[in-house]
Amino acid sequence: MIIAAYFVNFIVFSFMGWVWETVYCTFKTKHWQNRGFLYGPVCPIYGTAAVTALIVFNFVPVLNTGSLASWKIFLICAAGSAVIEYTTSYVLEKIFHAVWWDYSKVPLNVNGRICLPATCGFGLAGIVIVRYLFPFIRSLHQENRPLLNEGLSLFFMFLFAMDLALTIASLTELITKMESYSREFNARMEAGVEIAQQGPAATLQAAKAAVSSAAETAVIGAYVTASDLKDYAAGKAGEMKEYATGKAGEMSERMRRYAAGMSPRQKYHLNSIQEFRNADGKAGAEKLKEALAALQEKLGTAADRAERRK
Repeated sequence: MIIAAYFVNFIVFSFMGWVWETVYCTFKTKHWQNRGFLYGPVCPIYGTAAVTALIVFNFVPVLNTGSLASWKIFLICAAGSAVIEYTTSYVLEKIFHAVWWDYSKVPLNVNGRICLPATCGFGLAGIVIVRYLFPFIRSLHQENRPLLNEGLSLFFMFLFAMDLALTIASLTELITKMESYSREFNARMEAGVEIAQQGPAATLQAAKAAVSSAAETAVIGAYVTASDLKDYAAGKAGEMKEYATGKAGEMSERMRRYAAGMSPRQKYHLNSIQEFRNADGKAGAEKLKEALAALQEKLGTAADRAERRK
């Protein structure tokens, strides 16, 4: 019963965190921002922090006096939020090789995962929550409605688990595709470079090494002239350029087709991720964003033409 009540509180605070993040980022960017890691309107990091604080302030006797100084609440909430935010950032990066927020440009940050200004903001928010929201939650006497709590918790748990599974599957597919395209592109370009490196000097050296006598070597040297080498090098350069252009065009077309079939949430994930930590993911994300931009431009042009026809 108590677990059910805490899970309901977790969902409620996660929704409140989503509202705060969405409103703040929408005003900041002047464009609608559907914040959050999941499909649904929840930010689990806020729910985790709030429920952790609720448990601490309910079950630690020295903190459950009702007269705890505000500065102590501030320190506890600030420290707790820093631990949760740093841990969440670290785990997401290790699993998906990406970061969703980066405080590297904010003063007094730790590895870009947390920073003093944000931590202080969470500490101040903690004072408001502990002073006003927690007493309101206690006044609801959730323990007196066990069936309601269990019913709501099962319903929310089903939705949350389904949302989490869909999000992880979608995000894993997106990142795997980006890394795969990047590795394939690099491999094909490396093959082209190896072709180009089979240049005139290497060819002449191999020919000279294939014979054993000085006389035969002299004959080869006489027939393989500087003009021959120049023509050979020009031909190889042309081959390399044609190879690179063809393969780059082929990969770009594949990226455009994949971008056209991306789900709205995959597009959101692609744009919401601040940075990819591995080179393949970073390169793949850049190419995919270029493909999306080209697709959106193409759709916008088609819409303009249709409007003019009217």
